[in-house]
Amino acid sequence: MQDLGVLPGDFVGAGLGLNNNGEVVGPSFAAPGPTSAIPRAFLWANGKMHDLNALVPPDSPLYLLFADGINDSGEIVGFGADNNGDIHAFLATPCRHEDGSEGAATAERAASNGGRKVVLSENARKQLQHLLRFRLPSAQSAEPQ
Repeated sequence: MQDLGVLPGDFVGAGLGLNNNGEVVGPSFAAPGPTSAIPRAFLWANGKMHDLNALVPPDSPLYLLFADGINDSGEIVGFGADNNGDIHAFLATPCRHEDGSEGAATAERAASNGGRKVVLSENARKQLQHLLRFRLPSAQSAEPQ
């Protein structure tokens, strides 16, 4: 077992998927508060934690909430929310650069995309609640429920 840590500013995370390359995916949650119920999907690779939202194009229609699985090719499946706050499944595939190396985002893209936030619709909150199997705090509540 190994402590993977959490994304910067977050309180707790969970590794849900592992491949034969030692890459791990899962959700990372902020400390208890009004937005703590909205997770961020992460990828842990080569000893470093990455917010998957910083690795997708800035104009992506989805905010990636959960990463549930990763195969040996680095393809990641999970759930994300669109701009309406509705939940959708996603498949993320690693990009390859012209030199053959796999591409994570540059530091500039990660910095510019890292602050992206999502507001979930009530329907999406219910879907996420069902997925998580526990009650999510409301957006108006400052205390976890």
